[in-house]
Amino acid sequence: MKRKLITSIGLSLILTLTPAIQGMTYVYSQTIDYSDKLLDKTNMIFDNTLKTAISNSEGIQDKLELIKKMSLNEEQINSEIVGLMSMSVHNEASGYGAFFFRPTTGKFGIEVKGKSLVEVQAPVNTVNNTQWHTVTYVFTGNEMNVYLDGENLGSVAFQGLFSDNTSWVPRATKLTVGGLYRSESLQWGLSGYIEKIEVGSDVLTAEQVNSIHKETNSSDYPIINDEFMKTSEYGLWDAYDEDVYMYRIPSLVKTKDGTLVAAADARKKHWNDWGDIATVVRTSIDNGSTWSKNTTVLDMPTQPYYTQDVILGGSDIRSALSIDPVLLSSSNGDLFLLVDMFPESQAGVSSKLGTGYVEVDGKSYLELTDDSGNKYTVREEGKVYSSTGELTEYTVSNGDYEHAFANKGDFYSNGKRLGNIYLNGTAEGNDSAPLKAYVTSYLWLFKSTDNGQTWSDPIDLNPEVKEDWMRFMGSGPGNGLEVVKADGSIRLMFPVYYTNANGSGIGKQSSANIYSDDGGITWHRGESPNDGRIYGNGLHASSQTLNNEVTELGESQIVQLKNGHLLQFLRNRGTNKTILYAISEDYGETWSDTLIDTGLYEPYCQMSVISMDVDGKESLVLSNPAGGGTRADGRENGTIRIGEVQDNDTINWVSERLIKEGRYAYSTLCQLDDDHVGVLYEYDGHIKYTSMNIDYIQNKNIIFDQPAISEVTKEVIKDSNNEPSIIQAGDVIRFNVRLNQNVFVLGEQKLDITIGANNKSAKYVSGSGTNNIVFDYTVGDGDSGDLVVNHAMTGSIVENVYGSSLLESSNKFELGIVGFNPEDASRDLKDVDAAAGSFENGHNASMSRDDKNETYWESRSTDLSKHYVTLYLDKEYNVDGLRYLPAANEEGRITEYEIQVSDNPDDSFVTVATGTWENTEGWKIVKFDKIHSARYVKIVSTNPTNGVSAIAELSATGIEKATEAQKLEVQVEPRYNTVRLEWNNIAAATKYVIKRAEAVDGTYETIRELDRNATKFIDETGYGKKYYYKVEAPRAGAQTLVSDVLTFDGTTGLETLIKNSQLGVQYENTTFDGNRIETYNDKSTTIQSLEKGSIIMKFKKNGNFDKDTVMLGLKNKATPTTLTGGSQVASFWMGSDKIFHLAFPITGSQAKLNIGSDSGWHTLVLSNDSAGKTYRLTVDGEEVWALTNTKFNGFFSKFSNLNQITVGGHLSTTGVNEYPFIGEIAYVAITDEILTDKEAKDLTKGVTIIANKDALVAKINEAKALDPSVYTDASITELRTQLENAKAINADQTVSQKAVDDAIGALDNAIKAMVKKESIEITYPVIEEGSTQTIGLHNVEEAKALLLETAEELSIVKDALANGKKVELVVEANPLTDVTENDRKKFEDFAKDTETNYYNRLNIAGYFELKVFLKIDDVQAKEVNVENINELSETLIFNLVVDKNLVSKNRKFKTLALVDDNVEKFYTELKNNNIEIETYKLGLCALSYQDKKAKAVEVDKAKLEKLIAEAEKINKDEYTEISYNAMAEKLEAAKIILEDKNVNQEAVDNVAKELQTAMDNLVKKEESNEPPVVTPTTPTTPTNSDNSTNIPKSDNPTELVKTGDESVVLSAITAFVLLATGTVLLKRRKTREGENI
Repeated sequence: MKRKLITSIGLSLILTLTPAIQGMTYVYSQTIDYSDKLLDKTNMIFDNTLKTAISNSEGIQDKLELIKKMSLNEEQINSEIVGLMSMSVHNEASGYGAFFFRPTTGKFGIEVKGKSLVEVQAPVNTVNNTQWHTVTYVFTGNEMNVYLDGENLGSVAFQGLFSDNTSWVPRATKLTVGGLYRSESLQWGLSGYIEKIEVGSDVLTAEQVNSIHKETNSSDYPIINDEFMKTSEYGLWDAYDEDVYMYRIPSLVKTKDGTLVAAADARKKHWNDWGDIATVVRTSIDNGSTWSKNTTVLDMPTQPYYTQDVILGGSDIRSALSIDPVLLSSSNGDLFLLVDMFPESQAGVSSKLGTGYVEVDGKSYLELTDDSGNKYTVREEGKVYSSTGELTEYTVSNGDYEHAFANKGDFYSNGKRLGNIYLNGTAEGNDSAPLKAYVTSYLWLFKSTDNGQTWSDPIDLNPEVKEDWMRFMGSGPGNGLEVVKADGSIRLMFPVYYTNANGSGIGKQSSANIYSDDGGITWHRGESPNDGRIYGNGLHASSQTLNNEVTELGESQIVQLKNGHLLQFLRNRGTNKTILYAISEDYGETWSDTLIDTGLYEPYCQMSVISMDVDGKESLVLSNPAGGGTRADGRENGTIRIGEVQDNDTINWVSERLIKEGRYAYSTLCQLDDDHVGVLYEYDGHIKYTSMNIDYIQNKNIIFDQPAISEVTKEVIKDSNNEPSIIQAGDVIRFNVRLNQNVFVLGEQKLDITIGANNKSAKYVSGSGTNNIVFDYTVGDGDSGDLVVNHAMTGSIVENVYGSSLLESSNKFELGIVGFNPEDASRDLKDVDAAAGSFENGHNASMSRDDKNETYWESRSTDLSKHYVTLYLDKEYNVDGLRYLPAANEEGRITEYEIQVSDNPDDSFVTVATGTWENTEGWKIVKFDKIHSARYVKIVSTNPTNGVSAIAELSATGIEKATEAQKLEVQVEPRYNTVRLEWNNIAAATKYVIKRAEAVDGTYETIRELDRNATKFIDETGYGKKYYYKVEAPRAGAQTLVSDVLTFDGTTGLETLIKNSQLGVQYENTTFDGNRIETYNDKSTTIQSLEKGSIIMKFKKNGNFDKDTVMLGLKNKATPTTLTGGSQVASFWMGSDKIFHLAFPITGSQAKLNIGSDSGWHTLVLSNDSAGKTYRLTVDGEEVWALTNTKFNGFFSKFSNLNQITVGGHLSTTGVNEYPFIGEIAYVAITDEILTDKEAKDLTKGVTIIANKDALVAKINEAKALDPSVYTDASITELRTQLENAKAINADQTVSQKAVDDAIGALDNAIKAMVKKESIEITYPVIEEGSTQTIGLHNVEEAKALLLETAEELSIVKDALANGKKVELVVEANPLTDVTENDRKKFEDFAKDTETNYYNRLNIAGYFELKVFLKIDDVQAKEVNVENINELSETLIFNLVVDKNLVSKNRKFKTLALVDDNVEKFYTELKNNNIEIETYKLGLCALSYQDKKAKAVEVDKAKLEKLIAEAEKINKDEYTEISYNAMAEKLEAAKIILEDKNVNQEAVDNVAKELQTAMDNLVKKEESNEPPVVTPTTPTTPTNSDNSTNIPKSDNPTELVKTGDESVVLSAITAFVLLATGTVLLKRRKTREGENI
């Protein structure tokens, strides 16, 4: 058994080990920065031999003198990290000191011969195994502490280390890792691994030890990966956030584009259901990882005397309010928000009977009442009318979103504001209007079309859904839903509840719903489950008259099942305290007369329910408090349950998981994807968010698999001489290898990769001990081809913490191309035409430029010199290569080539490349040795196979030639702590180089190289620095362009930061003389609410050097000042000891730094996050102190009552400056922004984060590879939308990583959401009863005809026949649901190419197997291996019963059989909804179907047919040869279109127009002034079918047919139009050899 350890020694010693019976292994994976690191060695493997121990100890002998001189005392503190390490006089027996541990007893110790031996005890069997462990020895000078996997094993007294009082130390000769070298031999030898050993000179704290031990700390295991997870709770709304007392009533939805939107009550003054309450929204675009600040949607008016300082308690009113938000996300992207609104009152408790509206002339208007009881109505445009219908001088404002509708209801008289109609208080100074709204509940609806960023004006639904007999009507907070009806129409629905006039208080409650069938324009109320509810002896209740007959039903949630039924889950006042639900079969208009009891505990608290598929079953997920604790209201122990929907609409609750102990009240669920849910819930005054997957809720067992590579990404570190967009020799490829768990990597530490056909290895860089390992590979000369990372690290030891090795797997990770990618079209030159030396009819040169892989140029000319195609560029370019796509058929593929270029088609061409290609499919590429200036590029097929050459597509690559007059102009835009550079595109630029300096005349260093298509760059500069930039554009064949110098002053970023801080002040007068003290008590409440942020200060001390002086003080006024901190005091101060001190209101937060001995300027930043993961002090450019501890979470909220902030000293309880500061203070800022370590260093004393797009490119390629013909139009449209977005993101050089990841996610979702056409859920073929076939074997000859001579079954048959027994072979067709991926692929590959002119490709419906059994005397003897059976002598017929949905009149069926690894078809026929199959093949089969194509739209070809007839009558001899040939070309094209049965009307009309034009342009011979055309001598009767032509250079390129011309779209026209146009261009030009006109 090998042991694995990680160790550390010194005056702090850390060992990390994995012990085992035969030895141990030391492992250490996290580096601590020591002030003086004495020893650092990694990656050691031991086999308990002296040779290996000496080998592993090489390179550390020079450290021996340091180790010998260690003496542990207060002045000199040293630290060592070992696995098993010793110092010795190697040829003596008694001269040594060694660290050791005992595997069987679990003791760890140190022995210094002649001085002491001390040990500490670990739990027995803790280290007696093959797992990895970390052990740390910490020496304080007086004692030794030992830690194992994060746990302190204890301490023992220990003075010094290898001190001089041991006589052997001066003579020590060896420092050995892996054992003790004494008496010329190895003792206590180690068999195992040491991942890392360090010796340093710091005493480590417990926090530092914990961080080192994280990888082997048992509290951090089991490993939880993406398959089994729950995120930590995120404080979405915490008490006192944004000056709000508390938040309640959460609602959560996910919008169409994936944004999470949450809504809540912002209860500003107290906890109760009335008072100053606003409705707020926050959003998240990363599935809840981060959230926006509050967007206040509605904040009703408040009485002016109801200020922050006036809070009388939970009974306080003094404000109109909104409460109980409920969100609804619709599939068209609309987002709705429903809230209850109340005029100033105790809300629901004060709600009166009625709607608050009256009807006038068939319209409902809001009613107002004055103090005398006179009635008024608010009508159109806010005009107020009297009860007699007369227009008054009054108007009422509708308010506006910018003020969160706090001004809605403002009341005016002749333009003068008199108050607000929703306020009715009468105290002095009130803002109540003389006319007031009726005090009842109002339902207000808002709508957002931008994912909750902005909201519409509210619509009051009371006139539509509330009735006069109702006191209160409110939302059922949580979520609304979109109901899909049987006809496909959409119904929007919100749960609500209301009360009647009976009972005391609010009235008797009944749940209901409101719905809209027109997208939210009009609304209706559905029946309540209390209406018609059965009670007593068959009596039926009514919600209007309800008293005590049945249980009151309150807040609720509604879900829709797949059968269309709705279930309404009901909070209720039942004595059983269980959740009830009702069923609706008409989409909520009526409900079942009896309710179903779930049996689940219901503590009278709103629950949340959603529907989703779980493990392939229709299920519900429910969240609510489970009770069971000490709270009387039962609102505790948040639990999520999963219930499976049964056929009768009952629910079988199969899983539950406690997700939050303690307080848990209202909650709301949201489905994030197929496997994850998010939940927002109330917890002790906070609203928290978490997400989890279904496995977590189901409590599935965690299986600790072997380590496996789950993802590999790459980044390329470019050689400055290389092109940015291409990986070339000299570039370094950095691989980030992500595994499913943490691993340790030792041994050769190599990653297996392949480039093209060659195996390579990438070298280890970092990451051992984590789940992200980094490797580098430097690209060499000759490296070219597909870059693939294999699932292997040959020669390396890769283990998880349990000692399990890397999983053996054939998985591969494709990461693009090294070298030039033949398929990369980004460098193709545009506006290119083509001509050929010869071509076959219908296959001219233009077909190599039509972007259609199925069309091609072809030549079969016997004159092999004419086997070429010339590309005509629209102007001269710098050409660097050529891309060639062979035709699909093997015949004609170019395998030997010559590439020539020229700047004039009449001049001789220059050969620039020759070579060979393999006779394979796919793009080929030729890169020239150098760039050539050319306008014409020719490819010659130098050795045509069988005399045939063909090209499907052909492109030249390169860049535009430089324009000397062009100037590189760059704009600079400062953006807070970043700078954005943007420039014009430069012709011929090969790349763009961004350079930066810190002085205008300083050294400009390259910080980034960008692709030649880039035009912008963002540099993250940080704060407080000024930078100077240049942009360079190297150009092919021309001088490099350099921009002017651009300046960015980063100090303005600091000014902006201070300006936007919660407390930010820059002093013009920076002097503090000991008497001056500045107070900012008005900021106290704001500062105390900060749970995260930074403190920034710049100061210098000029006096009081012998006294304690305070620069910044925070405290409670009533608390005596203390400089040591406390729950009420914090201080930033300079001590009389010339030391800077920080004391914060958290125990253990005190820090000190020796910067006080001079009178210079100092700048500091203290940063802290809300989780306590970052508590960092940075001073003068150095991070001097950092802790990670959750006790530091909360920042200023740790104050129990902060009400005094001072700069320049601390004020005593009597107002005296107790610790006056003498010196200067430039600025002080307290902000909620957490500065990063780099920003803090920059500020106290940047480069763009380049997004990794490898995964995005892979996802784009995955999407492009999909066949659009087999998917529905809707899913293809969404895919194309996301694909185009992904392409745009990929092209953006400055896009963020988050935008890239979002694009990947959106595109991945679109791919996953692809729906195949006529995709039908079918049952696998079920064999009809008795559908077997029997073959009788009457004699040995028949048996031999069927069974192989070597078959075991033949012997059985012979014996049976010899004994006169009845022998039969029975063939059965058995359905299969599990087919290997390899077999499945063979069938799918066969089906791909089965499309015909009249039928779409085959689709696989299901699989079955034809199995054979041997029966003797009607008893089944054994199954016969089908491989032992010859081909059947007779055809067998089987009937398969299939799902009726599979049968269609336009569908035919075929059965496929896998025979000898090939797929064959055999007869299949549909008879009476059964499939009849005739076969003589046995084994694995697939049933497939093929759908008839829709009948083509009738195309009118009459006009074209008539034109063709006219053209054919034209006498060739009457017209000039050029004009007639042009017409003849159009005529041939028209004939092809006429014969094409699949052509569309547009193609017919276009070709007719072309032919008519050519006929109109015919020139009579006597009318022509052109000189005679010289034509070469040619046979009267051609001996082959080639037509030869070359198109010369034209002064007017527009006369050539361009790739993008409409006519080129037509396959037939492209076969002729280029020839016709080329012929016209031959006017007044001598015919060249080989032209055939």
